[in-house]
Amino acid sequence: MHCRMFVSNGDRYFNSRLYRALLFASERDVFLENRSHNSGWGMAILSDGREIYLRSLTPIYEDIIPLNIFPERSHALIHARLASTDEPTRLADDSHPYRIGGEHTIYIAHNGHLRKEIIGKEFNIEYRNKNDTEVLALLLSYMEGDPYNRIRKTIDIVYDLGANETLNLLFLVNGREYVKFYYYSDFKSKEKYLTLFRYVNGANVAIMSSTVAYYLNLIDENLKILSGNVEPVERMKLMEG
Repeated sequence: MHCRMFVSNGDRYFNSRLYRALLFASERDVFLENRSHNSGWGMAILSDGREIYLRSLTPIYEDIIPLNIFPERSHALIHARLASTDEPTRLADDSHPYRIGGEHTIYIAHNGHLRKEIIGKEFNIEYRNKNDTEVLALLLSYMEGDPYNRIRKTIDIVYDLGANETLNLLFLVNGREYVKFYYYSDFKSKEKYLTLFRYVNGANVAIMSSTVAYYLNLIDENLKILSGNVEPVERMKLMEG
């Protein structure tokens, strides 16, 4: 699955800039032969106990939201999808992020691919009519413990079963005590396309796909860093934002 995405904790201007860069990245991806990510999109925005959660089958660059949707300060997770040929694109339900309820609500977005049939057969999850990220979200819903350990256990199971292929994952966690995000990156090819970047600007922080960073003028077409406040995400390490 080819996707562009970001997760952030920032003010309205910061999140609006990220969103606009995601629009450009999704309409014309310079790291994916200028292809468009046109298989739907979704977002979760959290601020002051309020949630905006939306998923759409329309391409993100044709389904533009008003920028004042971002509160003065918020956490945001936004994902634009380009589905693989064998993955479903029937409904908005096939768009990320997926939402897992409970004592802590966890939102998950994924850029990559995993072998959903292995997970489905091991945990009796019907996988044939679901995309691989939905199967992963269902697996996460079975885990117990605090959000970090639930996420960690889920990732460990994917590796233990040999279901891992490409795992660029963003998680947004909403609880009574806090809102925070986590991220994880593992890939073996397409470095320019799949590298995630961490960007800090004052009190604002974001993890983003490479093309989003490119349209923010943080990196160039060779992934050369153009700003001292951005760095590639370390691979195979679950990190807190």
